[in-house]
Amino acid sequence: MNFNKLGFDPFRPHEYLIRQHDFFVCSNGPQRHTSANLPACHSHNGWYELVVVVSGSAQHITSNEHSEFRRLISSGQFFLLHPGVRHYYEDAQDFVIYNILFQAWFLEAFKHDLLQLPGGSMLFSPNHPAVNISASVLPEIIEQCNKIWKLSDNPEQNSSKIRISAIALELLLNLCCNATYKFKDSEYRTAYMVSCIVDYFENHFSENISLAQLAGKFAMSLSVFREKFRSVTGTSAINYLIMLRLRRAMIMLVEKDKTISEVAHAAGFQDSNYFSRQFHKKIGMTPRRFIRLSHSEQQDILKNYIPAPVKASR
Repeated sequence: MNFNKLGFDPFRPHEYLIRQHDFFVCSNGPQRHTSANLPACHSHNGWYELVVVVSGSAQHITSNEHSEFRRLISSGQFFLLHPGVRHYYEDAQDFVIYNILFQAWFLEAFKHDLLQLPGGSMLFSPNHPAVNISASVLPEIIEQCNKIWKLSDNPEQNSSKIRISAIALELLLNLCCNATYKFKDSEYRTAYMVSCIVDYFENHFSENISLAQLAGKFAMSLSVFREKFRSVTGTSAINYLIMLRLRRAMIMLVEKDKTISEVAHAAGFQDSNYFSRQFHKKIGMTPRRFIRLSHSEQQDILKNYIPAPVKASR
């Protein structure tokens, strides 16, 4: 493939992939980085980015307009960046990674099932911690990454879209089932705890959730619970839950087999008027207006709607 003809920029290595084809998943193969060719600070709206480190190490920095957070990542680790998260690398030492991009709506469709797996909670943690891969399966992980890259490199092959999607799901399954954790500091323990809370929200969003009782399940006071959740996600637990319920509500509204009141209650809102007010506040329109949008307009909103912003914390 002629990368120059496609407008390939080594400092923004993923942008040509997004322009290249309409795959749900794509990769640009193993990238060997030194301090001279590290990618510039970048993000991907509407795309998750999975990073698998196969050699060396580097400082990974996530940032926003207020702060930045850095951690050392090294061979045998992976992490998932949520759409819109700005990040870059420094101090690369023989640093080789695979970058695999997933359209947000594609990965969200399998999120519930992935969260049931041992490593699912850490994969989708809002703090995107680097998770260790079991050494025995790392060669298999690399082989799966190579298969995705080769299919991305030849999109004209028959059934490429189906094959690359299937291999990508096998890769995620492999990572989640063979993830290992080493909680060396409070940051990782907090990230894991919050990922478990998010997992609980995902599975119980329609129920009447008491934050005080949930805090008790994790042996914390309500004030500590709130502080730790906000430190990882950048938002309050109740706001995260509201946004998660609104996303579930939008999915039900798209299906058009329930009334607005029925959708509100199924999504966990006890009061349909409160649901409509929150919908208008967060989505920018009423539920009734959302229903009248075309299917493509509804899907565009869903693709870019993530349950909560991600904060880069110090």
